[in-house]
Parts: sequence; structure tokens; C-alpha cells
Amino acid sequence: MVDVIAHRGLRDEFPENTLASIDEAIKLPKLKGVEFDIELSLDEISVVLHQETMIPDSNFRTLQTATRDFEDRDWVGENKASKIVQLDAGSWKGSEFSNLRVPLLSDVLNLNWQDKEMCIELKDPTYWSSKNENHPPAIVNSVIPFLEKIGRNFSIISFNPKILEEFKNRPVKPTLVFALWYEWQDRISEVIEVAKEASVDVISLADQMLLAKPNWIEEIHKAGMKIHVYPVSPAFDEPEYKNWNAQVREPVWRELIDLNVDAIVSDFPRELLAFIE
Repeated sequence: MVDVIAHRGLRDEFPENTLASIDEAIKLPKLKGVEFDIELSLDEISVVLHQETMIPDSNFRTLQTATRDFEDRDWVGENKASKIVQLDAGSWKGSEFSNLRVPLLSDVLNLNWQDKEMCIELKDPTYWSSKNENHPPAIVNSVIPFLEKIGRNFSIISFNPKILEEFKNRPVKPTLVFALWYEWQDRISEVIEVAKEASVDVISLADQMLLAKPNWIEEIHKAGMKIHVYPVSPAFDEPEYKNWNAQVREPVWRELIDLNVDAIVSDFPRELLAFIE
């Protein structure tokens, strides 16, 4: 049966990547794991948020939604963690969430994870940028001390294969997940080659990317790796977000289940689990 992983916590019901969102997702019965995002601050501390779509207001007091930016946005890397964690991370979704702040990685790891898998995505804001600064060693160095103390099952996800390769000579050996964006659409042989070089266990790709090229399933499984799919979630201020709900996702879920993917990362994990049942 296909596994279900919550995308940035229970983000349909709570502000994404907050302790409330992640903690409530952990409580879902039969959930495989919870994915959350790590960004590196100016002082190289791991904070939990997704800066491609979330930015601070002009007073640097509250997070607000923003149109997706892959290439130029790195406000996290320009500020110290002590300043970032003071940001109101919830008011944008509702006044009842105004008490939520941006968590550190250590805060998230201290939650009661029970039997759920920690799915930790390490973001590199320079990966698609012309100003690529080769951040992988610093990004991995920031999380290693915490990962050494976990003593349980967890996975590391990244779009940057260099980050995954960093774990070859590190003391911790997580499940490694190579996430793909559309530039890899027609390069399956190269993906498998890169993945094997980095000792990857799982290939994760956008669900529509897989539906356009369902032969990925057979090729990835033949290479001895699992295949996960994730949604390309619209940014909260984009028109598509108004129609982003579990009901419109059901036909996609059915296709993915019929294709025998190993796991679905979902913005609506509660509804997806019920759909599978």
C-alpha cells in the first residue's frame, strides 16, 4: 500500500512548517512521516520555513505570503537566526495562529514523533541561481550535530545532489531522497546515474511530471530505488490556490496509486489517508 507523507506538516489546516502544523500531522494515524523545510541563516543555524513562498513584512515582524521565487530570494541567509525566530509565522493564515513563531530544527526534533518518520528537506537557495555559492558543506554541517542525537529513522531530502553526496563521509546515514524539478523531465538515465553516485535511496518528483512520464516508475524501481511524488503546491497568493483542495486532488491520487508509487507527499494528508481507506 502507498505511504502518505504530510507536506510541511498539516499545512491545509495550520500555518506550514510551524510546530503546530508538524505536531498535528504527527498525530494522524497511519501516516508514514512528515516533511518540513530547513533554511540556513546568516550565522549558519537551521531554521524551519520555506522562503521560496514566505517572506517577512517590511518591519520584519510577521511572515507573509509571496509569489514563488526560485532564483533570487535568500532573505534567511541575510539574517541571523535569533532575529528570524522572533517572526510571527502564523497571523497570515489567521489571528488564532498569531502566537506561532519560526521554529529551529532543534524545536521540531524535540516534538513527540512517536513512530513517524522525520522527512527533512535541506534547501539550497543558490542551487538554481547564477550566484551559486556551493553551500552544501555548510548546510549539512548545520544539521549534523542534531541528526547524530536523533537515534531513529529519518530521511534527508534535497533538490541539490551535492547536498546528498555530503553524507557519504558523514557519521550519520539517513535515507537519502533526491528531489527533482522539471529540468530533469527527459533525463531519466542521467538522474539514475547521479542518484547512484550519491547513494540515493529514493527519487522524488512532481506528481504531474510522473504522470507525463509514467515509465519513471519502472526505471527507478529497476535501479533499486523507491519513488515518491510531491505536489507542486501553488503559493498562497497565487490564483490557483483558491481551488487547491482535497477534492480536486482525488483524481491525481487515484492515478498515482494505480501506478504503484511508493509514497505520496500531500498537502491534504488527512483526506488522502481517508481516500486510501
